[in-house]
Amino acid sequence: MAKFNKILLYVLMGLSVVLGVVFYMNSSSDSMISLMLNWAYILFALALLFVIVLPFFHSTGKKGALVKLALALVVCVISYLLASGDPVELSKSVAEPSATTLKWVDTGLILCIILAVVAFLSIFSRGLLNLFRK
Repeated sequence: MAKFNKILLYVLMGLSVVLGVVFYMNSSSDSMISLMLNWAYILFALALLFVIVLPFFHSTGKKGALVKLALALVVCVISYLLASGDPVELSKSVAEPSATTLKWVDTGLILCIILAVVAFLSIFSRGLLNLFRK
């Protein structure tokens, strides 16, 4: 299994590098922009799939995986509940997004802020713990 993981990692990394180089050589093309967005969506979907599915293949990871998945869903629901969905003043040439779109954008922003704060606090607290343990 470890060999398969390394091969998959190298294939995805190689494809990403090749697509990145091709994108920067032809970045003015709309087809290249949509190709890069589609590649990002594919990588995101694969990452999400692996994060959700792979812990269930380990006998010790099933309970922990369910707890982490439940915690992630709780954070997403909290972000959705905190999102206001208030309209933003845009230029007149831009079409007004729907209230649902505004709510989901607010949810994504709040979720990113929560995850960034948690990541920062985790890194900072781990550094402090290591400082006092030594």
